Amino acid sequence: MIEKAEYIKGYQLKVFFDNSIIKEIDLFDFLNNSKSPDVRKCLKFDFFQQFRIENGNICWSDALELESETILKGKFDIRR
Repeated sequence: MIEKAEYIKGYQLKVFFDNSIIKEIDLFDFLNNSKSPDVRKCLKFDFFQQFRIENGNICWSDALELESETILKGKFDIRR
């Protein structure tokens, strides 16, 4: 489960898990390639920076929810 996340720059976040794992992720490609208008809202910097942690996942209003398992699997890792 995600305990907290910090904005780094651009579309990058540092994600802290309850098992002491820390991941740095970049969501630009994911957001930019999405065909969903709701997900693409996150390309606006002011909206992107308004994420929150809810039930162990990263959420942006009702536009997008990224589950902790998806992030743990390394899909968005900056360093692989």
